[in-house]
Amino acid sequence: MKKHFLFLPLIVAMMAACSSNDPVIEDEQEEPVTPVAPVIPDEEDDYANWELSLLLDLTEDEKAAVTDLNRFSYELLKGVSNEGDGEYCCSPASVSIYLSMLANAAGGDSRQEILSALHLSDIETVNSLNAKLMHYLPCAENGAALSINNRFWVADRYNVTPGFVTTMQEVFNGKVKSVDFTDPITVPTINKWVADNTNGLISSILDGDWKNYIDLDLASANTVYFKGNWLDKFNESKTVKEQFRGSKGNKQVDMMHQTTRTGYASNDKFSMVCKNFNGGPVNAEFYLPAEGISVNDFTALLTPEMQASLKESCKLYDVTLSLPKFSTDKEVGLDKVLTGMGINLSNMDLTSMGLQAAPMKVLHKTSLKIYEEGAELAAVTGGILTAPDPGEVVTYPKVTVHFNRPFCYIIRHSQTGIILMAGVVSDIE
Repeated sequence: MKKHFLFLPLIVAMMAACSSNDPVIEDEQEEPVTPVAPVIPDEEDDYANWELSLLLDLTEDEKAAVTDLNRFSYELLKGVSNEGDGEYCCSPASVSIYLSMLANAAGGDSRQEILSALHLSDIETVNSLNAKLMHYLPCAENGAALSINNRFWVADRYNVTPGFVTTMQEVFNGKVKSVDFTDPITVPTINKWVADNTNGLISSILDGDWKNYIDLDLASANTVYFKGNWLDKFNESKTVKEQFRGSKGNKQVDMMHQTTRTGYASNDKFSMVCKNFNGGPVNAEFYLPAEGISVNDFTALLTPEMQASLKESCKLYDVTLSLPKFSTDKEVGLDKVLTGMGINLSNMDLTSMGLQAAPMKVLHKTSLKIYEEGAELAAVTGGILTAPDPGEVVTYPKVTVHFNRPFCYIIRHSQTGIILMAGVVSDIE
């Protein structure tokens, strides 16, 4: 059965009053990390002493950095949308956090290229902002959960600089692990970490036979996971099959229905309906394009100013809402997009963390479900680096991009505007 969406940008404001999450197990047989129940590391662990952050108190420089990162997010979405046929799914939050870690690992021109792509000027502001976000964003309260986890796996022939290890711990609540990529257990262990930290929505970051990765110098990843229940849930008994005008014709889809008093706004391009999540300042915003505006125009029209204008004009209405339930899983290689943003991945200088310069490949996977009770999403952004011998040709695993549902969505943190995930899809077979 095909499920379709004409147009659904989704903006989800994430919760406050939360704790960071990423327990560390030195043994290769790591215990699963449960994203819905963040854990403060034990005292004997080598993390910094993390404390709960009830308020996100940003300096003026950090507020400016958030604005710059949001500008990067919109540019990233436009770049990803141009890679396919107008359909996409992307987590700007995951990509920006990953690039922030990579900026700390990088030296020379590579660091400046990453900072410039993020529209940030100095690594100090990057780190002070990310340290606060790692404390503030992860949460598990009142039926909603958000977790962010970070990890670097480095071939055991390298000595990682102590400064980078400390930065990963103290800024990103992350771990740097020394591993043997020729050991058959290493790749499955990395993939298990990804699956554990995305609640099983994403099963791997290193696909294919483990032998494809025996020459790796580095694998690294950021994961973002969110699950929340609607404050006003859809009644499952009211979900019925209805016709939807998809990009490939009229189809029957599972359509959810409810009448609710909620926020509504419109302009000459979109109509917007807000829907709250349970557990705090969390909401979703659904956008329907005006006649004559295609779903693929959404990304081109996305600007912070447009979002702010609609938010300011939003007022309470009694809204009769019909919304398709759907799920989507996507993967995309970000090499072309990031190169287009000025990051030279063909010669990534990671000497600041103790590795040599080498070609790097950046991978991105996302998963999203919208259903009667709420929403669940996961994303992973990862990089692999292989230092070639002189004269060798470096090859990398191929990444296939799948797009399949006609709607748009954005998932963001309300108080910072940081986009956790966004996408455009137009059909499903």
